[in-house]
Amino acid sequence: MEPAPARWTGDWKMRRILHVFAAVAVVLISYFLFLFFARWFDFTFAKGSITVLEATYGESCGVRVGNTTGYVARSCTGTEVCTMHIDVNEVGDPAMGCAKDFAVKYSCGPGGRVRSFSLSPEAHGKALILNCRRG
Repeated sequence: MEPAPARWTGDWKMRRILHVFAAVAVVLISYFLFLFFARWFDFTFAKGSITVLEATYGESCGVRVGNTTGYVARSCTGTEVCTMHIDVNEVGDPAMGCAKDFAVKYSCGPGGRVRSFSLSPEAHGKALILNCRRG
């Protein structure tokens, strides 16, 4: 078997160099794009901040579990302490004529244990307090 022509022996080296250069360029461009756009997005929550997992108004009346998760999450997620006054005019009345409880499941920081807070019926007019400052 005769050796490959000289023009082909260095070709694989040049392709390898170009592939490495392209990979490094992609990584660098991605990194700088991340740095540029990161100021508009909060990718992490502070250690010990609230993450709302589930919130329900009226489970004692048989309503769908999690019916107020978005409502509580908008106010509390990312904070260390959250106080909300439960107002049926803001939350809505999922079961008219029934005294409703209010229950929230939340965690503190990444991988934190699940905590819960609940208000007995009738929860309207009472204060919901989620706290991640305490241990």
